[in-house]
Amino acid sequence: MTAVANRPSVRDRDAISGGEGRSLTSETLGGLKWTYLATIIGAILQIAITAVMSRLLTPAEYGVVAAAGFFMRFASYFSEIGVGQALVQKPSISNDDIRAAFTASSGASVIVALAIFFCAPLSRHILDNKDIVVVVRLLAVSLALSGFASASLNLLRRNLRFRAISTIEVSANA
Repeated sequence: MTAVANRPSVRDRDAISGGEGRSLTSETLGGLKWTYLATIIGAILQIAITAVMSRLLTPAEYGVVAAAGFFMRFASYFSEIGVGQALVQKPSISNDDIRAAFTASSGASVIVALAIFFCAPLSRHILDNKDIVVVVRLLAVSLALSGFASASLNLLRRNLRFRAISTIEVSANA
């Protein structure tokens, strides 16, 4: 089992890429720039999506979507079991670690999504609205799929590839 995807030092990255000796400060500032930019663009897109949805849906339908989103946000906390963060923080990782993280995060998200899918009728009783069941079940599919991206995104985060992460996150929201 050989160690792979170890976080390269700034000196190693410069030696490989012929870089100009970026310091930890410049790496941090670059990461902050891309993270803030993605957050701002994401907020603007969310406002635009909300505005479009409020025009296309009736108030009752919009309320159903908002309530289903609440359930899915709650469920997402259980599907993100911290495996991805372990990939970021572990000093040295192997291919086996990456495979285990991928399997655990995708498996957990599928299990949580299935639980949400089959428990969706309970949301009908909580909100006294039969229409929410279909919306919760449809959103459960996206929750299941998000787990498959978790390990990859955290490997990018580990290697300080914030520009790539920001591009992915903005594209996913568009």
